[in-house]
Amino acid sequence: MSPILVSLQTLSIEKVADLLDISVSTLRRMIKRKELPAIKVSGQWRIRLTDLRTFIEKKANTTNVEQEANDQETEKEDKDKADQF
Repeated sequence: MSPILVSLQTLSIEKVADLLDISVSTLRRMIKRKELPAIKVSGQWRIRLTDLRTFIEKKANTTNVEQEANDQETEKEDKDKADQF
């Protein structure tokens, strides 16, 4: 497959959430915060495969302390949202 076509491949947010083992709502927040680039195609959010790879590589380069802090913040936000309902 040509590099141009590879860069155009997209995944649904449901598929990406499954791959990252996170909830779709967490992924939507990450998109809203511009932590992970996404595009809308026919009203559906899509994530380019190249953007997902870049995101994973960047996350792999963060220290464990930074990652744990990010995870705790996301978990706290999830809990706060759940408490609102």
